[in-house]
Amino acid sequence: MRKILFPPDCIGPHARACYAAMQVSLYPDLFRGPSERPVKPAPLAPETAAALLAENGGNVTRAAQAANVARTTFRDALRRGGYSA
Repeated sequence: MRKILFPPDCIGPHARACYAAMQVSLYPDLFRGPSERPVKPAPLAPETAAALLAENGGNVTRAAQAANVARTTFRDALRRGGYSA
C-alpha cells in the first residue's frame, strides 16, 4: 500500500481512523459481521434437479437457471442421485 494517495483529512491525529474507514470502503466483504454474511443456500436435492430437468426438456442450462444454481452444481446434484444429464 505504498502508492496510495491519502486525502488531506487522513493526515494528522485522525490518520488511523481515516485509514480504517478507507479499508472498510475498499474491502467491505472483509469487514462484515457474522450476521451480515450471505447465507449458503440449501443443497439441491437430486429429485428436484431431475424434475427441473424434465420440465425444461432436458436442457441443463435452463434447468440450472430455474434452480438458481450453477450448471456444475446442478450436474453434481444429478450425479448424486444417479441421474444422467
